[in-house]
Amino acid sequence: MTYIQICALIGIIIAAAILYWTGYRGGLIDGRNDGIEEGKAIQHADSTEALREKQLQLEQAQEHYQKLYDHYKRARDASQLGEQDRQQLLCIAETLRVAAGAFSAFRTCKGLERNAHIQRDQLLAMAALLQPAEQEKAA
Repeated sequence: MTYIQICALIGIIIAAAILYWTGYRGGLIDGRNDGIEEGKAIQHADSTEALREKQLQLEQAQEHYQKLYDHYKRARDASQLGEQDRQQLLCIAETLRVAAGAFSAFRTCKGLERNAHIQRDQLLAMAALLQPAEQEKAA
């Protein structure tokens, strides 16, 4: 090989190496940029999904809170029953006792008599529940 051919061969090898290195570096940079963009897209999709999930949890918590608040209002209204309401319950219980006595005189009204006794017992239990509430309020 002549001197010029050797120089040309070395030049071609160096040019091929520079071309390969340039393509490799360009592809590496492009791949890295594409990976970063894809990662951001995935992160955005994940954050959007997480946001939807958090909104769903918030809605469920608000529904649960509303149910609890409704229970609280009913309990608060029930706790505001006073001595007058207790006396009315006792009066109704006495009326049911009298009705049960009247039903016991008839042989065909045994079911009505039992129901009157059951309802009277329930009213007495409700009146008993109101009694301690009054004592606690006074204390």
